[in-house]
Amino acid sequence: MYHLLNELFEGVYQGLEMAVCAVRENNQTVAQEVVAMKEEVNRRTQAELERQSHSLAQGDGARLDVLNAEFELTDKLKRIYSLSKRIAKYWL
Repeated sequence: MYHLLNELFEGVYQGLEMAVCAVRENNQTVAQEVVAMKEEVNRRTQAELERQSHSLAQGDGARLDVLNAEFELTDKLKRIYSLSKRIAKYWL
C-alpha cells in the first residue's frame, strides 16, 4: 500500500544526497544527475497522488486523517526535491 510513497521518499532522499555531494565535492556531473531525476520524481509523485485520490474516493471517515497526512507528506517531498534541483542547477 505504501510502496509508492516509499519509492517517492527514496528518490527524493537520493536527489538530496546527490545535491549535497555535488556542492561538497564541486561535482557538476552529479549536479546534472539531480536535475535529470526530475521526470522520475514527477512520475513517482503522480503515481502516489493517483493512489491517494483513489483511496480518498473509497475512503471512510477514519481514513481521511491518514490521507491528509499522506497528501502533506507527498507535497513536502516534492518540495524537497525541487529545492535539491535548484541547488544542483545553481551549482551548474
